[in-house]
Order: sequence, then structure tokens, then C-alpha cells
Amino acid sequence: MVTVVIPTYNRAERLRLVLEALANGATGGLSVAVHVIDDGSTDATEAMVRGAAGDCPDAVRIHYHRQENAGPAAARNRGIGLARTEHVAFLDDDCVPQPGWLPELLAGFTDAEVAAVSGRFMPPVQPSLVARLLRMRGANVYPSSRRPFDLPFGGNCAYRREVLTQFGGFATAFRHATSEDADLAARVKASGRYRFQYQPGAVVHDYNVCSVRELLSRAYVRGQEKVIKRARQSRPKLPTWGKLALELLAVAACLLAVPFGILLSWRYLRRGVPPVDALGMALLCRVERVVHRCGRVTSMLRSLSGRKQVEQTAAEPTPATGRTRALAAD
Repeated sequence: MVTVVIPTYNRAERLRLVLEALANGATGGLSVAVHVIDDGSTDATEAMVRGAAGDCPDAVRIHYHRQENAGPAAARNRGIGLARTEHVAFLDDDCVPQPGWLPELLAGFTDAEVAAVSGRFMPPVQPSLVARLLRMRGANVYPSSRRPFDLPFGGNCAYRREVLTQFGGFATAFRHATSEDADLAARVKASGRYRFQYQPGAVVHDYNVCSVRELLSRAYVRGQEKVIKRARQSRPKLPTWGKLALELLAVAACLLAVPFGILLSWRYLRRGVPPVDALGMALLCRVERVVHRCGRVTSMLRSLSGRKQVEQTAAEPTPATGRTRALAAD
């Protein structure tokens, strides 16, 4: 048996696609315990998971667990605590595994030095401007020519459970799905005892960002998490008022540069993008940069105003606790 952990928050419809894929060939006939960790959703997630659990084949058993909102890292740790198998696979609630995904992923554990195995991320074909922009960037594709494989990402990977336990799981200081997986991988790699393996046949379609709202929300969160990540790595040390002032100047400069996004549309025109799309993409990129900087400012302010967000990131990651309900009988 293999454990699959899926943290989720208010994405019932996208999660449905993930569960349907697991029921229809992504597990390759393996016996799988799927633990859906609901991080305090307010939509119809629970009802949807209940329905999906009843429609699954016997080899795929779906369990629903709910916790107070604490972030995906805490939700993943909750799933690790529930696992009783040698390997624990992870999916995001917007990463739809393709047929044969799980056997391909597990095939990467070729020796005891392999701590984790990662598969391939591919974007789905969608009609929105944001989707076309991300495809042009090569975003939601991993590995790629821009970023060769170097570490496993939480939306498509599997770890040895003993490694997860040894390194304390995911750092709960990361309240959003941006850096908690990279942080864990960095700690495992720094030990010098393990390595990571890439399996290109383990493919997921990543529905991470499909709208302008999601694009800007991700930019804001990544700005916040970047400050936390740097603080954990002591590069640089905790924010200072001087660094905050420089960051505010950078925000102002980015705001002033937004209108000049029109001039940057020529980059997209040269690549054969229609004029209307080229203009929209150029402006979106400028606004995205502003929002990212604002996220960084927010995180720095929280640290400097005494809320101690960044200081707490040095604490060891601990599993989250929460109310648990299993849908399938053991």
C-alpha cells in the first residue's frame, strides 16, 4: 500500500479532478490510501470528497480529515502522521495526475540513498490570457530549459516516510504553498546523506493559476514567503527599517513603471503574440511585479511591528493537529 496526501483549501472543483484521476488510472492499480487534509475550507469540499470516496474502486480508499486553517505545510504534516506506509506521495489540490503517475513515481526509489522522487509538471491547455502568458513564460512547467531538475516540489513527489520523520516534515512557518517544499528539500540535501531522483513519466497537469486574481494572489504570497525563506536561511538576517525603506522605494518605482508596460509589449509582438494579448501580457507583468513587492513589504512590516512572524520561522516544524473524520472503513 502507498499513502497519497493532498492538502486542500476552498478548491472543491479542482480537487474533484484530482480525485477522479486517482480513481481512473493514475494509481496504476496499486493499493492506495488517499488522505485529503482539508485546511479549514468553507466551500463544498467535504461533500465533494464524500461523494468521490463512494465512487472509487476498492484499491483506492479516500479518507477525509479536517483541521483549523494552518497552511499546507501543517496539512502535509498531518498526512505524514496518518501514514503507515514506507513511501508517502504528495499532490496539490490543483495538480491532476495522469495515467500511470504513481507507479512511475515509485520506480524512482532505486536505492536507499534516494530520499525523494519528483515527477513532471505540465500546464493544461486553457483559453484565458493568464494561461497563455504562463505558457509563453514556460511557467507551471518543471523541469524546463529555464529550470533543470534540482529538488522535488510538493505538488508531484514522493518521500520515504523515515526521511520525513527524520527531518521533521514541512516547516509550518510557511502558511502558503510557495516555499515549504523547497525548504524541506534544502534541509534533506544539506545533510549530504541523500539525493533526489527525477521520473519524467510521472506527469501532473498543474492548474495552479488560471485567472488574473489567482496570478496576483500568487505574486503577493510569494513576496511574503520570500522574506520568511531568507530569514530561515539567514540571507539576509531579519528585516530592518532601512531595508523596509528601500523596499518601499522599489514599490514606488514599480508603480511608476506600470504605464510603461505598453512599451514592453513589443517583446511579445516579436514572438507572434496578437497585439491585444501582447498589451495585456505586458501590463499584467508590471502589475504582478508591484503586487509581489507589496507582499514583501507586508511580511517585513509584520516582523518589524512586533508580530514576530519571521522570528518564529527558526522554530522546528511540528505536525498540525486537528479534527479527523475518515470516510472509508479501515
